[in-house]
Amino acid sequence: MGVSISRWYPFDGGQPENLEVVTKRDAWIELRALRANPPCPTSARTDSFRSALEQSEQLFRAAEGAGYESKPLLLFYGLSQAGRAITAASQKLSNNEWALSGHGIRATGLGGPVENIAVSDHGSMAPDRNPSLLRVAQALDSPSIPAKVTMQQLWYLIPELRGQLQISRLAPYPALFIEDANFTGKTSTTALVWGLPHDFTHTKGWAGHRGYGAEAEREVIEYLSHYPSLKCHRFAAIEPPLSSGRESHSISWGDKPRIEKAHDGGVQIAMELEERLPVEGFGFNHPSEFPRNVALRKISFTYPSLGMRVAFPAITGNIKPLHPIIAWWAILYGLSMLARYEPSAWNKAININESRHAVILEILLDEAISACPSLIRQSLCASA
Repeated sequence: MGVSISRWYPFDGGQPENLEVVTKRDAWIELRALRANPPCPTSARTDSFRSALEQSEQLFRAAEGAGYESKPLLLFYGLSQAGRAITAASQKLSNNEWALSGHGIRATGLGGPVENIAVSDHGSMAPDRNPSLLRVAQALDSPSIPAKVTMQQLWYLIPELRGQLQISRLAPYPALFIEDANFTGKTSTTALVWGLPHDFTHTKGWAGHRGYGAEAEREVIEYLSHYPSLKCHRFAAIEPPLSSGRESHSISWGDKPRIEKAHDGGVQIAMELEERLPVEGFGFNHPSEFPRNVALRKISFTYPSLGMRVAFPAITGNIKPLHPIIAWWAILYGLSMLARYEPSAWNKAININESRHAVILEILLDEAISACPSLIRQSLCASA
């Protein structure tokens, strides 16, 4: 079940850096190719790397043909085995840390509504233990999940679910989308941030027109403070507005956001990512080295199965966002525990005629089959 999220560029010409969409087929091809030359820091890790990737691939492929009743079990253990390959290949983990033992995560609330199931890690690591969640998070330079977080909170971190969720200021913080505003010839990187909630404070202006005032500006700034990579940047005021669809001729920068309606029904703002550079500072002959691309990568995560840049919020008291693999890990673990230990409750949750969350659960499980292999491939190819 594919879920498309439309991309919108205000001007012709696309982005200087082309973001590829990595399909699950391509991801598995590249992962299989890695097995002949594993990116492991020592040869002692290579057998585990190869075996874990083979098991991961078999489990993910088995999940494609399985019903929703058992799909979360196959997907979680497929991702768990991939985690063993990630730690085997990690330069960040010592020879005493990479060999995993135990899940390192717990689930509570299995007897209640599926959206209220909460997961958290097992806390600190004992000297003789390498719990999977904590070590994989360490290998990915990601925080773990030190405090309980619900399935519903985690769903908002999954970009593929955006069309099924209520994005409002009262809901959990969602993944936001980042695009290069693509102002040809400009010597400052201006990013378009969209996907913010629609319900920031409005004010009535001339002839009853609804706009955004100073209170909404403060609300947007506070909202963005939950996204570590989006803090401490100036905002861009563009004339005419991006939402007009016409080419802009002037940009000014300041401390207040220009709030506009986005094409998805939510709110968008533009921000400056760096101080303006002299024109000679741009590598026009080497587009992949554009300073603007470096700046965009610093504030966003390139989500490979969608070919889009995404900014994630920090949750559970962390100062950094979860790596998407850790978010998927937590979701699939929670759902697999429900399916394994409360099969009757799981069957009710996926009953399309009765459960209001059944469609969300179907999309999650179907999209995991595409999203997780490309995220695994991204992580391991970075180690190669």
